[in-house]
Amino acid sequence: MKRGVAYHLVISTPSRNSADGSDEKAQSAVWKIADPRGLPWATVDGASHFVTAMRDKSKDPAVTKNADETLIKLAALH
Repeated sequence: MKRGVAYHLVISTPSRNSADGSDEKAQSAVWKIADPRGLPWATVDGASHFVTAMRDKSKDPAVTKNADETLIKLAALH
């Protein structure tokens, strides 16, 4: 399945502080999304894989406990 999303792009020239403290425009321009839409989302499977990987990397017992509780809640959604 393919999906497309349209965004409104604007060109922005970031300013930078010069040595004397005044603002001057940087030479290179960058593109920015003018109207970011929606909230980030993930599938239950994707979130479960991420939480499992982070839990396995952590040595902090609080992180491990929170991850285990999160995985139980994610399993209930599936």
